[in-house]
Amino acid sequence: MTRKARFLLLVSLLLTLAAGCARTSRQSVSDSAATADSLAAFRADSLEKEKSLRRTADSLTRSLTLEQRAAMVLMPAVYTRTDAATMALLRSYVHERHTGGVILLRGDTLSARVIADSIARWRGREFFIAIDAEWGLGMRLTDATSYPDNRTIGLNSSPEAVRKYGREVGRQCRRLGINMLLGPVADIVPDSLRDSSYIGRRSFGSDPARVAELVCAYSRGAAEAGVLTVVKHFPGHGGVAADSHKTLPSLRKPLRQLTAEDLRPFRRYIDLGGRAVMIGHISVPAVDPQLRSAASSPAVIGDLLRDDMHFSGLILTDALNMGGAADIDPAEAIAAGADMILAPADTPAAIRRITDAVLSGELPEERLNESVTRIFLQLLRQG
Repeated sequence: MTRKARFLLLVSLLLTLAAGCARTSRQSVSDSAATADSLAAFRADSLEKEKSLRRTADSLTRSLTLEQRAAMVLMPAVYTRTDAATMALLRSYVHERHTGGVILLRGDTLSARVIADSIARWRGREFFIAIDAEWGLGMRLTDATSYPDNRTIGLNSSPEAVRKYGREVGRQCRRLGINMLLGPVADIVPDSLRDSSYIGRRSFGSDPARVAELVCAYSRGAAEAGVLTVVKHFPGHGGVAADSHKTLPSLRKPLRQLTAEDLRPFRRYIDLGGRAVMIGHISVPAVDPQLRSAASSPAVIGDLLRDDMHFSGLILTDALNMGGAADIDPAEAIAAGADMILAPADTPAAIRRITDAVLSGELPEERLNESVTRIFLQLLRQG
């Protein structure tokens, strides 16, 4: 081949390569544009769906009487059994009084399924059936599976393994008709309190970053199974030794330390889209100098959790039948910003108290309506 022919061949190859690159570039631009269009369409569809759900939730709230709205913010506890007395009590909560959910206590899996089926007949799917299952359903149901405690899991497990664990517990819950897990525990237990903290082995550990990672992994797994997790006990119960079932502990840390340690797992959960937080029965002087239980403190719920941490999801109190909640008025907790009251000591009395507080102007009706709408919205999201 002559020098001229080789030169012409080289020019031809370069022109062909340039044309191919141009086509690839145009295709890449076209693909990127299509991807951007698809993402924009997805966001628009998601936004419209959320608006539709909110309209439905508002409509459902407006359809209820004041007494029914007062009951919707309550979640009484019942034993997981099917004797006549328990089923009659359950029916009175669910069908007659219109509570927003129930918490299942000790029992067995067959009874849990029967209860869930009965509730579906009485109320449909717009109802929370919750359970504590910090080491699996075996924590409450005698014939269900139990797993290692969170301290053991925190020492030895990867986030992916914890995600699969959360998904499996969620799957077991859904099989029984349970749609809410009261956990995971997001409390930080410092090494100095490892053996004396009330939270103890229920915590994933002492490292805030590690606890945050595992809390979010577990919650993602449960969400994949269609179950709502409620991280607890905001703003952090691990740094005290006292048991809030018996008394009101006080977490005496400066706000800077509280933010860097105890609040970190909750903030991470919220930033990743977490939708439910349980408020503990613990006073936090750095946030509320009046030493009120966090579960009835506007400073903790409104200023810290809602405003500073930008949480727009569901806020539940810890059980009101605990010693640390002895002075809490259910209407006061709702006025402070809580959406649901767990295990009131007397459910009919709590309904009357909230109703009377609205009628007297002590509890703004709009504040109650906000909570009921938020409850319906979360139920609708779960489907």
